[in-house]
Amino acid sequence: MKTNYTFKVSILLGIAINLLMLSCIKDTEETPEVIKDIDHLTVPADFKFETTSAVDVKFTSSFSEPYAVVEVYDTDPNNGGAVLASGLLSNGKFEKTIICPKTSTVLYYRLKTNNGLSQFFQAPISGGKSEYQYTPSVQARTIEAINYSCNSGCTQTISTSGNYNLNINTGETVCIPEGVTVTGGININGGTLSVCGTASLSTLNLNGNPTIIIGDNGSISSFNFNSNLTVVNYSASYGIPSTIDGTLINYAILSKSGNVTINGSGKLYNHGQITINGSMMNNGLIENNGELTTQSWTQNSSGSFTNNCTARINGSFNQMSQTLVNNSYLFVSSLLQINSGARMSVSSYAFTECNQLNLYGIISQTGTQYARFDIASTCNLYSSSTIQGKVDICDENGIEQNQGTLPNEISYCQSAIPTTDCNPGTADLVATDTDSDGVNDATDVYPEDASRAFVSYFPQKNEGTLAFEDLWPSKGDFDFNDLVVRYHYTLILNAQGLVKEIQYTVRLMAAGGSYKNGFGIEFPVPLNQVSSHTLNPDLTQNFVNLNSNVLEEGQQNAVAILFDNALKSLVHPGNGTTGINTTPLKPYSQPKVFNGILVLNTPMDILSDLPFNPFIFINGNRAKELHLIGSEPTDLADPSFFNTFADASGLGLNYRSDDNLPWAINITDAFDYPIEKIEITQAHLHFYDWAVSSGVNYTNWYKNLQGYRNQNHIYLP
Repeated sequence: MKTNYTFKVSILLGIAINLLMLSCIKDTEETPEVIKDIDHLTVPADFKFETTSAVDVKFTSSFSEPYAVVEVYDTDPNNGGAVLASGLLSNGKFEKTIICPKTSTVLYYRLKTNNGLSQFFQAPISGGKSEYQYTPSVQARTIEAINYSCNSGCTQTISTSGNYNLNINTGETVCIPEGVTVTGGININGGTLSVCGTASLSTLNLNGNPTIIIGDNGSISSFNFNSNLTVVNYSASYGIPSTIDGTLINYAILSKSGNVTINGSGKLYNHGQITINGSMMNNGLIENNGELTTQSWTQNSSGSFTNNCTARINGSFNQMSQTLVNNSYLFVSSLLQINSGARMSVSSYAFTECNQLNLYGIISQTGTQYARFDIASTCNLYSSSTIQGKVDICDENGIEQNQGTLPNEISYCQSAIPTTDCNPGTADLVATDTDSDGVNDATDVYPEDASRAFVSYFPQKNEGTLAFEDLWPSKGDFDFNDLVVRYHYTLILNAQGLVKEIQYTVRLMAAGGSYKNGFGIEFPVPLNQVSSHTLNPDLTQNFVNLNSNVLEEGQQNAVAILFDNALKSLVHPGNGTTGINTTPLKPYSQPKVFNGILVLNTPMDILSDLPFNPFIFINGNRAKELHLIGSEPTDLADPSFFNTFADASGLGLNYRSDDNLPWAINITDAFDYPIEKIEITQAHLHFYDWAVSSGVNYTNWYKNLQGYRNQNHIYLP
């Protein structure tokens, strides 16, 4: 019996082991390893590998100003953004189709009135559209909270609520996203804490030069506002401290019931709305770009205050420093006193209202247009006082005391101040339009040229990059460094926002491999519509024919050929090196720069065609053109190369491979390309994820962010 039992147990144990092994094999088969390389990359046939998209822009307004101008940006214009498109607000409407990076989720709008003053707005991009409807408010600036996300720029993200002890050192950014609560202690040693969730901390130590960013719904336990600290606030629930020693940058709508003192090392930058139901004592620096209201204000000798929008003091303002600047609208319900030795500076069209003005010091104005002071009751200009420049003093009862020094150009209740969101103004201003193009001289970049009015840029801030594989129509190694150029366009527009002139800069960065490749750009401009074109091309192979405008002959459109052999345009390192500026530790060849200017006879609406139609021609064969996927060849291309070898052009998508891959990519940024023979998926680790998602995920795959690249596979000079 014992032997029988042992035998049965052995059989059952063997069956169990086999079942377990089969289960393991099954699990292994269900979760195969994903190989993220070009050979395993599967993308839909209609994906064009674009890092940009077209956005229909629409700005509407009941604003009646006939000279109003709209500018469009995809980066905050107050933080370095450059104009993408601009034009007159015609019949209350401005519409354009522009090209934006797919990473953009919001567009910024600037409405410029006929005096050059500006109001700023933003609207999301949704479904390929961005629309903003503006209803003016003449009494105060329309304040809209600017959203902030804790999902980018983070070196560490706390994704789970809990108790932590964290050290944040210089160069590090720790993010607490929305919905996450962190307790415990944090030491910020010169780094950045970004809070969109909740930081309910028992200890918060601030060392070095720390930064705290508080998102829209962020919350953080109280902390000591020391002189080295910078706080960037987007939250309406943030409590303004009574004393500020460091730097506070505010984008939210805030209110405080007590007094506020800005100490000598303190700085306050307001881009939102702050209401202080108490007094303001300023010994440091205050810059107001939104709406700032307080009950009274004392500006001590060390204090500096610059007002760029709306400032309201519902009491008295006592100025004792050399730096009080009003560039927009300052309202003082009681006494505005500029003491002896103190100064108030005002700019063109600045408007100051007060009940009483006592001037012992200096009011100065250096602009070309008048600034205005409206005094409701008493205006006292004492013997020590001086007014300099174009200043209009309007005291309906007359100046009560006038012993000061006044310029001949001073006026009295004669100058109109235009209405803006920041400034209630006094009356409409008569605009000057020298060239009669409908754009006021104050906002016209070219006030004496009716065919030119505005300037826009593409890409907006940085150079873009074009990277090519030159084995087309055969499949290449996908290192995208066979020819690399960086480019930038400056576009001169007329009053309607149509392109009159294209200024372009191209930098030849790299030429991997051994082919003699040339580069050109086809502009969406008929050749007979070109007024002039200047370019100094680098042509060494004697097969490119140019006309008198330095444009290629035999083309219906304007085609500029910049060089015909990249291996001649750049200095080759020699010693058996393959390619130029693609192999690590080899001598670096300085990029070759090309500058061109194309002037049109008749301005055209071509902003949506950017980056136009760049291409290379391969290994000395002018007819063998390679373009971005989906682009059309020029008139001199040989179409017989299509649908040979790996090329599967058709269905409106030329220059795609039989597995739907491109031979060229465009990036609206300074792309860091792979080193020789390293395919792009091994250098930029999220290129694969971006492509398989048809461009939905990792739209910023080319950025230098943590976990985004293998730095050893990136070419660095």
